[in-house]
Amino acid sequence: MAKQLASYDESGRRIRQDIARLEKDTLDKEKPDLEKLKNDFEALRSTSDTLFSERDEKKLRLGNKQRILNELRQSNDSLVRIEREYAAVKSLSDAANGKLDFETYAQMAYFERVLQAANLRLKVMSQNRYILLRKEESDDGRKRMGLDIEVADSYTGKSRSANSLSGGESFMASLSLALGLSDVVQQSAGGIHLGAMFIDEGFGSLDAEVLELSVRTLSNMADGNRIIGIISHVAELRERIEKQVCVEKTYSGSRIRLIV
Repeated sequence: MAKQLASYDESGRRIRQDIARLEKDTLDKEKPDLEKLKNDFEALRSTSDTLFSERDEKKLRLGNKQRILNELRQSNDSLVRIEREYAAVKSLSDAANGKLDFETYAQMAYFERVLQAANLRLKVMSQNRYILLRKEESDDGRKRMGLDIEVADSYTGKSRSANSLSGGESFMASLSLALGLSDVVQQSAGGIHLGAMFIDEGFGSLDAEVLELSVRTLSNMADGNRIIGIISHVAELRERIEKQVCVEKTYSGSRIRLIV
């Protein structure tokens, strides 16, 4: 019993100390407005509930849009596949119905391969700006497939006539077509190898950057088992060619000087 009384006294003493400390700490403090705090809490809870509701609604809308986007992507993939199949069938149908003679159809298929090979070169020389495309509609508006060329310009995102290219750009396109034709001929001619190619002028219309890209492309080709010959009067180009055959005019006639 004595122990219990002593324990009660000790507990009472600690409680009185805590009360005194709390009274001292809160002596100059303003008593909080419990009603205002309650109202603020209710307002915050209402705002929180509204935000959670908006979040759930937007999450639901996002899920629906994502589902629609996935469906559109699947539909687009199917459309691309169907259009590809339709293009092949339509070409055969046009040929069979006399809208496109078989010779043009064969040339068209071969021409597509040449353009694909040419674009591998043109992309490098134009720094990924231009791609050559076969024009599927003639200039007079008749819906028939031909062998005309148009150019897809990545700067504008549109296709335009190859005739709109500048002199330097036309040279790059022509050089790419020549190289592409060479590649396709070697692939299709049963082992025939075109070991030499000669290019006559055209470099004078190129600026320094395009000239460098063109020469680099030709140099890469010459690294293999192929001879690339260039006929040119452009001094900047001659400086880049190590082996030269120079034709010099004299009073007694022209003479040849070799630089190796």
